[in-house]
Amino acid sequence: MKKIISAVFYLSLLLLPLTGRAEPAVVDKAIEVISLSINIDDDLNGYAIVKHCPDCADIRLKIDSTTQVTNQGKNIPLHRLNHLRTNSALVIFDPKTSHLKQIVW
Repeated sequence: MKKIISAVFYLSLLLLPLTGRAEPAVVDKAIEVISLSINIDDDLNGYAIVKHCPDCADIRLKIDSTTQVTNQGKNIPLHRLNHLRTNSALVIFDPKTSHLKQIVW
């Protein structure tokens, strides 16, 4: 029995380095944008149109009540941002769902 346990233990040690070879999964994407335009309704659902370079296509991102906003280190209530337009910001979003998670400017 000891030999079987030892064999399994040493086999697992041989396989251990292989577990670290998987590529990390990208969950969120952060980009600096040169243009940000926000439109939300009273239920805090809406969208943001962002552009990260002058010749790049617009990116439309979904906003909901979970979207966080920070301006100069202070959290800002989302309802105060309707129709906001700014020329510089950092946006963090999920590229698979286009959900905007955070705006920092």
